Amino acid sequence: MDFVIVRDGLREIYVEKGCIKEIILNPRVYGVPGAPQDILGILFHEDMPVVIRRIGDGEPVCAVIMNGQQESRWGIAGEPAGEESIHSEGLVHVMPGIWEKCSDKTEQQGI
Repeated sequence: MDFVIVRDGLREIYVEKGCIKEIILNPRVYGVPGAPQDILGILFHEDMPVVIRRIGDGEPVCAVIMNGQQESRWGIAGEPAGEESIHSEGLVHVMPGIWEKCSDKTEQQGI
């Protein structure tokens, strides 16, 4: 599989290229009062609100907009860290189109 690697603090996520709608550098993300801690906020993309999830504890510099079902959009925030073609063996599926290397911490944390 072909992946885009996204980092947020110490966490590294593998995003399937085929599931990416767009990568936006320096996105304008609006905080949402009362949102769960894993929600960074909302940005507007193509006149649609997109919920951006936090994957770690770093300072995100991009938003990866994922293709959603029925025109819904969601994404993750982080820092682009490259591309890689690898087999999904040794990776844990944590969300649609998003993987992480296997570790005890991965299964406890989730996204």
